[in-house]
Amino acid sequence: MSATPAELEFEEKAVPLWRYQQLDQLSKHHLKNRARNLEDSVGKSRLPLRVAQDSESLICWIIDVQVMLSEAVGTPISHSEFGLPKALLARREGQDMPSPDMAPPTDRGEHGDSQGSYLESRAAALASKERARGSGIF
Repeated sequence: MSATPAELEFEEKAVPLWRYQQLDQLSKHHLKNRARNLEDSVGKSRLPLRVAQDSESLICWIIDVQVMLSEAVGTPISHSEFGLPKALLARREGQDMPSPDMAPPTDRGEHGDSQGSYLESRAAALASKERARGSGIF
């Protein structure tokens, strides 16, 4: 993809997308507002938990959600296409980022709208992973 779109349509709502460079210029307060806006647009229960509240973690969470959302609507956009620096991407590998092989289901036949189901399943998996990481099991 040559240019990252400014927004995606999800369940008949326009959801704005932000590049790393745009997010990096914002205060922590404004980053929290962007995160809340994403939660409101997509549904908080469908998304991974926002555990850390530092600016870098908020930026990564926003980009993670945008990657998941782009996959769910069938227009995959990678972390690097959102401008996430390679050094930051390398540090985060193995954490709670969605894996690129987790493509959303494409069959909408008798199962209805698969976008919501995909996001709910992915959010539950990430939340479970986060809980396990905090419990000392791994």
